[in-house]
Amino acid sequence: MAERRPLERVVRPCITDTVAVRLVKTLYGLTTSSIHKLDGYDDQNFHVKVQPCSTNPFIPEVWPHGYVLKILNAIDSEEPEHVDGRTELLKHLNNKKIKVDGEIMQVPLPVQNIHGKYWSREKLHNQLEENNKDTKGVPYDYYIVRMFRFVLGTTLDQVPLTPAILFQTGKLCGEINKALEDFWHPSYEQWDSIWKLDNLPKLSEYVQKFDDERKRRIIFEVIDTFNTELLDSSMDITKGIVHGDINAQNILTRENLSGDDAEVTYSLCGFIDVEHSHNGCYAFEVAIGMAYMMIESKVIDPLLAGGHFLAGYLQVRQLTSKEMDILWICVAARLAQSLTFGWNGYLKDKSNAYFLITQESGWRVMDKFWSTNKNELYAKWKEVIASYNQ
Repeated sequence: MAERRPLERVVRPCITDTVAVRLVKTLYGLTTSSIHKLDGYDDQNFHVKVQPCSTNPFIPEVWPHGYVLKILNAIDSEEPEHVDGRTELLKHLNNKKIKVDGEIMQVPLPVQNIHGKYWSREKLHNQLEENNKDTKGVPYDYYIVRMFRFVLGTTLDQVPLTPAILFQTGKLCGEINKALEDFWHPSYEQWDSIWKLDNLPKLSEYVQKFDDERKRRIIFEVIDTFNTELLDSSMDITKGIVHGDINAQNILTRENLSGDDAEVTYSLCGFIDVEHSHNGCYAFEVAIGMAYMMIESKVIDPLLAGGHFLAGYLQVRQLTSKEMDILWICVAARLAQSLTFGWNGYLKDKSNAYFLITQESGWRVMDKFWSTNKNELYAKWKEVIASYNQ
């Protein structure tokens, strides 16, 4: 069983637009008309628009909004079985036609290459790679290449996080979990990731990269508390296949049509990126979503933002009393992961500013969250939840 350890090895692909265009042509039989790099953490993604003609028998009609070409990181590229699982998961979710407030959520459907396969493993140049070099001294690695239909929408981090849209996002999280209750693929039996909350104790290996002693102390406190709080909790925490990465960059919105003088509002229209999907605890899934909504919250108190997300989730799925009780430390755990891995990733590849997205706002939220009494925190959340049940 392979474990993703993205901070010990250069795993992120580093290919040029020219190479991406070539891959679209040779693997998918499509001619690129425009290409745009998308943000990514461990993977490299491109939004490509193509000319209307296709030489791919499995793409008889070109998708009008273009495609996302995804170059999977080197570690995950060693686990093609899980790539197959993700493919089946996306097809399953598409067939489920998940709805939030009456609107069907769009998902990025994978497309087949000219060989009828949903992925291929390619040898690609990576100037950051120091360990693998060919006979000419050119650094390289092997990466799985996939392509998906591009889903239209504005990512949640680009719109105001109002209570209404936070509530919707919580509902979406619940609907995804419900839709996956009858899904299974063998690849999910053993796949592991250092991002899984179960692996939080391993975070201590990376904390020393922080120069700030206060930051190191807080992260270690979170790890110790997590270990204590969850020691006897496993029997009371239900599991299933989860999205694993409900964050504001993975949720899509659309602008609501209204009068010229009306305030602009947004609604959810879809979601993307199931690369972190796994067999995990539902409580962890909720906590991950809450943590990221808090980090992005600029309209309301971040602590309340988590409450609105939780309230939305509980409209769709209930949590046990034990699951509710551990939410706070699980939220802190995800904040700790995001901050620590983000900083370590940046130190390894300072050209990728995406690693720094959560640092400033994330530490501001972490400081406030960790200094708030647990009972006070739950009182805030319960008040928010109650406001939706009146």
